[in-house]
Amino acid sequence: MLYTVGMVTYAVSCSHCASLNLTRNGRAPNGKQKYLCHDCGKNSRQNPGSNAYADAFRQQVLAAYHERCSLRGGCRIFGISRQTLVTWLKKSRSTSTSGEDTCPA
Repeated sequence: MLYTVGMVTYAVSCSHCASLNLTRNGRAPNGKQKYLCHDCGKNSRQNPGSNAYADAFRQQVLAAYHERCSLRGGCRIFGISRQTLVTWLKKSRSTSTSGEDTCPA
C-alpha cells in the first residue's frame, strides 16, 4: 500500500508475508495506523515498536534498589512487577564482574 505525507510517498508492506496488498483497518489505542493484509489475512501496525523497558530506566530502578529501597516499594514507585525487578536483579548479579556482592547488606 502506498500513502503520501506531504511530498513523500511511503510503501507499507505486510510484516508477516511482505505483501503490498493492504488496506487501512482503524487505529490502535496508541494512535498508530492498523493495516489488514488481504493475502495472509493478518493485522499489522505502522512502525511497530518494542515492548521492552529502556536500558536507562532499568539502570535507574536497580540504582534505587541498591540505595536501600525495598523490593515492593521500588515496584510501587516505578510501576513494574516484582517478578520483573527480581529478574533484573538476578541478571545484574550474574553479569557483575567484580568480586563484591551487589546485594545491600
